[in-house]
Amino acid sequence: MQSFDIFSILRLIAAICFLIYGMKLMKSSLEKNSGGLLEKTLEKCTKNDLRAVLFGTGVTALLQSSTAISVTVVSLADSGMLSLRRAIGVILGANVGTCVTAWLTSLTGLREDGLFFSLLKADSIAAIAIIGASLITIFNKNRSLSWASGALTGFSLMLFSLKALSDTLYPLCQTEAFKNAFTLFENPLMGILVGTVVTALLQSSSASVGILQATCAAGRVSVACALPIVLGQNIGTTVTALAASAGSSLNARRSSFMHFFINLLGATVFLAVFFAIRVINGFDTFSESIDPAGVAWLHTLFNVVSTVALYPFIGALEGLALGIGSKKERLAA
Repeated sequence: MQSFDIFSILRLIAAICFLIYGMKLMKSSLEKNSGGLLEKTLEKCTKNDLRAVLFGTGVTALLQSSTAISVTVVSLADSGMLSLRRAIGVILGANVGTCVTAWLTSLTGLREDGLFFSLLKADSIAAIAIIGASLITIFNKNRSLSWASGALTGFSLMLFSLKALSDTLYPLCQTEAFKNAFTLFENPLMGILVGTVVTALLQSSSASVGILQATCAAGRVSVACALPIVLGQNIGTTVTALAASAGSSLNARRSSFMHFFINLLGATVFLAVFFAIRVINGFDTFSESIDPAGVAWLHTLFNVVSTVALYPFIGALEGLALGIGSKKERLAA
């Protein structure tokens, strides 16, 4: 297994720099779009709250990364292409979409390393995007589509950097020390912390859930231990966009914060209900071992219930988000 050393740290720093640069390049390129085609497409796809949620679900299911979608949403909000309300809807949908691919794989018996799933992986989509950007640059002589080339380049840099971050940290998170962390803590708050940290390091809730499922396959994790970790994994997937939005426009910071707030709120409510059930029924409740399918059910249950519960309050969430920022920033917005 590859060791984690000084060169790994350098790769991490480079990946973070590429992520920030990709976001800035995508933003500046989109702002140059004078034809309005992209705005009209996004407006049609996110015309109302339901469409925004469904759009976020579908795109995330295809891209297999809610982190990539949340970073993209921040870039679109930063460039003014996506309104704050629609960004919140897409984020809610992204939380559901991150559960879809794993369930399709388990239900159909398809292998994740097959051609279809390989083409849908973030790094494959990034490769296609950079090829498209190159072709536009080569054949668009009058440079009327230079904004599209720049946007695709920025998008591919974002995806490549997320993949580089995940690949660099994956060996570290595959060590026995990390795997044992999933089983050492009976305190729910510590479980949430472990899930958050591991997912933030891996830049992928899917990868983090996969490690938890591999640990559960050996019968080493109880339901009571797994649920807080799953809640933490959903918080951890928001960290990248939250960090990447620093220094961006007010709407970009609002969008990234709302992703964090939505998942934190859902985790808090779920944890309160979970703890109340254990107090009423006794702390032996949920002490039985959980299998990989059970982890998938917990992950799906949390995201679907949270999205359905918060959907009627998208307007209220938007109002809350509008309160973020200094008085000077809010007046200027």
